[in-house]
Amino acid sequence: LLWKSDVAGAFRAIPIHPLWQLKQVVTANIASMMEGGSKEDKSTWIRYVDWRACFGSCGSPRAWASLMGLVVWIAICVLHMAFLCCYVDDCYSVGIVGDMEWYEPYHVFFPTNQTRLLYLWDYLGIPHKLKKQVWGEVLIIIGFLVDPNKLTATLPAEAKADLVEHVRDFALTPRRRRSLHEFEQLAGWMNWALNVYPLFKPALCNLYVKMSGKSRAHATINLNKPLIEELLWFVEHVEASSGMLFFANIDWNPFTEANLTIFCDASLTGMGFWIPDLNVGFTCAVDGDVMRDKIFFWEALCVLGAIQWYAESGLTFLATPECPVRLAVFTDNSNTVCIFDSLHALPEYNPILRAAVDLRVKHNIDLRVLHISGEDNSMADALSRENFDFVRAHSSNMVITPFSPPRTTLGAVKK
Repeated sequence: LLWKSDVAGAFRAIPIHPLWQLKQVVTANIASMMEGGSKEDKSTWIRYVDWRACFGSCGSPRAWASLMGLVVWIAICVLHMAFLCCYVDDCYSVGIVGDMEWYEPYHVFFPTNQTRLLYLWDYLGIPHKLKKQVWGEVLIIIGFLVDPNKLTATLPAEAKADLVEHVRDFALTPRRRRSLHEFEQLAGWMNWALNVYPLFKPALCNLYVKMSGKSRAHATINLNKPLIEELLWFVEHVEASSGMLFFANIDWNPFTEANLTIFCDASLTGMGFWIPDLNVGFTCAVDGDVMRDKIFFWEALCVLGAIQWYAESGLTFLATPECPVRLAVFTDNSNTVCIFDSLHALPEYNPILRAAVDLRVKHNIDLRVLHISGEDNSMADALSRENFDFVRAHSSNMVITPFSPPRTTLGAVKK
C-alpha cells in the first residue's frame, strides 16, 4: 500500500528574520471613502507584523526545503524509515498491508511508518491535520494515481482532459501571440505531465527555444509553425495514450535483456546498420556534398532507420504497452546517444526524435541507444561505406539490403 502525510500550513510554520519581517507589515481596518475615511485619518489603522514565511515569496520555498530536508534526513537516517520520499510538504512512501500502528492523537490506525513520521512531526512541532493523512492500495501522489502493486502511475482523466484542452487552446491562439508568462506556465504544466508521458519530451523543443533569452513576463512571443506542430503533436499523443507509466518497463539491461540488438554507423558516403542475430545488413547512400557538415544528422537518421525497420519487420506484433519489445541500438556517435537518451535536441534534429517516438508508441518499442567504440563497430562502418569486401570477409552469407529512412525528417539537411 501507499501512504501520504501532508504538513498543515507548510511555509507558515517557518519563522523569519526580524529584518525580513519589516517587509511583511500588514495594515488593516482602513476605512473606505464610502465609510467616510480619508488618507490623513490613520487613527483606526491597525498594523500587524507577519513573523512567518508567507506564500508567494520566492524565498519561502528555499527556506522550507532546508527545513524539510533536515526532517526527512532525521526520518531516514535516525529513525531508519526506508523508501521515504518528499515533494515540498508531502511525504509519502510504501507499506505492507496489515502493518499498522495506532496514532493516539487522532485515535486511528495508520501504516507503521506513517505513524512514526507523525510522532516525529509532533516532537518537532510541525503542524498537521487528520484529513491530510491518507493511505490506501491506490493513492494520488503529486497529482498522479499511483498503484504500487501494478507498478503504474496514471494521469487522472479530468487532469488529462484539462491538459489537452489547455495545450490545444495555446497552440491554436488566433493571434498567434502569447506572453512569456503564459509560455512558462505551459512549459511547467507539460513538464509535470512528462512524469507519465516521458516519451513526449520532444514537444518542448521549440517552446524553450522561443523562451530563451527573454525575461519580460508580459512581453508577447510569436507562435511559429514548428512550435504549433510540436504542441499539436503532443496533444495527439496524449489523447491517444492511456496515460499510464509502467515502472517495470524502465529498468532492464540492454546488454542481456534486449529482444534485438542493432549496430549503426554513418560515413561521408552513406549509412548502414547490422543485425548480428539475423545476420543481415542494410545500406543507404547519401549526398556526400550535403553530408560534410551534417555527419551528426546522418548518424541520428541511421538510428531512426534501424528503428523503422524493426517496427515494420513484424517482430513487434506481440508487443503491448504493458509488455513492450526491447530494442538495443549501438552507435559510435556520442551526440546521437545523447539526444536519444535525453529526447532533447536542437530544432533541426527534433523531427528525428519525434519520428522515433511515433514508431515507439505505435509499435510498443522500448528503446535503448548506447555508445560503442568505432573499433568495435567495424561491420556497420563497412556497410555505411559500401565496403562489401570487408563484410563478406567476416560474414560470407550475410544478406545485404538497401533501406530508406523516413522522408519527413530530411528537412534539416537542406538548411
